[in-house]
Amino acid sequence: MDHSRTLQWVESVVESIVDSSSAHCEPRRKRPKRTHNKGGDADFSYPYNTQEPKHGSHLSLDTPPKTELDIEMRSPKKSKGNNKGNSEIRDLLLRLETPVDIERWDVRVVSKQDDFCKIKKLLKNINDYTAKGCGVLPKEIKPYFTAIYREGEAADPAVWWFETEASPSAIRGINPLVDADAFALMELAMLRKIQARAASSKTNNRHECHWVSAVYMPLLQHVFEEEVQVENVATATMEGDSIPLLKRLRTQPRSTSDSTLDAFDTLSEFCVTVTGSSVSSINSQNSSFKGNKGTHNLAHIQSHSNAKFVNFVLTMNPPEHDALRETIRNLITGISDKGRRHVNQSAYQPIKDKIIAVSIGATTEFSTVDPLLRLGLWTAAWHKRMKTLRQHVFATYIASIHDEGERMKHRIYEQKKRMITVPVITIVGHQWNVYFVFFDAQSITMHGPVRLGSTEELLSTYVLVASLRAIYHWIQTTFKEAMEDWFMVPSPKAKLDATS
Repeated sequence: MDHSRTLQWVESVVESIVDSSSAHCEPRRKRPKRTHNKGGDADFSYPYNTQEPKHGSHLSLDTPPKTELDIEMRSPKKSKGNNKGNSEIRDLLLRLETPVDIERWDVRVVSKQDDFCKIKKLLKNINDYTAKGCGVLPKEIKPYFTAIYREGEAADPAVWWFETEASPSAIRGINPLVDADAFALMELAMLRKIQARAASSKTNNRHECHWVSAVYMPLLQHVFEEEVQVENVATATMEGDSIPLLKRLRTQPRSTSDSTLDAFDTLSEFCVTVTGSSVSSINSQNSSFKGNKGTHNLAHIQSHSNAKFVNFVLTMNPPEHDALRETIRNLITGISDKGRRHVNQSAYQPIKDKIIAVSIGATTEFSTVDPLLRLGLWTAAWHKRMKTLRQHVFATYIASIHDEGERMKHRIYEQKKRMITVPVITIVGHQWNVYFVFFDAQSITMHGPVRLGSTEELLSTYVLVASLRAIYHWIQTTFKEAMEDWFMVPSPKAKLDATS
């Protein structure tokens, strides 16, 4: 079968989007060899300039790639001003009421966490994709991808990069009514277009806004739709009662009003520092706020709209009459204050009743603030909000129990209750990494980075898409089940018993 016409069409799609500014760029060069490849096994977990990966790890994720945070912590070439700024923000994260610490990925440490079982399968799937590229390419595009790959490598792609059999349509985000061959070709053309845009953005040192609109958002929208959706939240504000406060360093006793004033001061100090905002971070929605700074006013303030925390969030969007969705709506309606109803740390309209599963921070390679540090504050605020909602749910539940012995048992169990470990994603230029956030009673720890893929090459872009689809599946299953447990969603059987 002659595939030349189809291949020409795919090529024309890519050529049409490369702007005139790239016409004077250097001619295309072959990719450098991966010095740590053994036996032809391409390893996409590590950038070209990293050390040879360690062997013997059952997850092969011991030596993750460098990120801006690693460079800031280790490299003497980083500017002193930037080192000082990021170090100060890390110190502030450790001063939060629930401190946030960032630990370099070590599978031996992570696997000992109580909640590791909830992410073990997800990690294995990501590793299968990033370590060897196993099954990341649809089998329907084999002749077309082979022709494209030969242009750059003068060799055939590895056979294990292609699926041995077609994945279920739900896994690949295909409508069952859409022809799989047609979808695979459309996806190939689209990913080549995105990869070309990313290369052009890198070459021309384009601003973060361009990366977001031309590369990141189209890629995320391709993967996340229907029951897990992506939302751009760069302008979303954080509600005052969810912003984690800083621990007060002064030990002398204070009056109630002074203590509250100190809380507002630390709120403003931290939000301005972590977002790099040059304006006041607190924006009152209550005209009486300036005259009366009582503790109840925390519910009436929010972070300034100019202070960006993250770029995107992935939210659950279950069907209209789903039990979890109904439970959330009833909960936030019952505890809302003057109509401000929100399940997350932000009352931003598009996500007000959709639980955030994954948050994503993006930046360019030249940013002075690591996106992970903003994610630290944002995730701490999300955790604080989830704990507040859990307290309301548990209080309602415990009130329905009349036996004091049973109440005591449930209270003891509740003290041990922990939020499920969640992923957060950082994007720096081409590179996408995931950190896993573990919550315990006294602190929050972010372990990473683990490589998801990149938009540097077409193959690594497919690796990235496969990793993101693994996260999609994890949100639909493991994360949703954890949220149903967290919000005590009644099972169908319990609902039936209650109505009978």
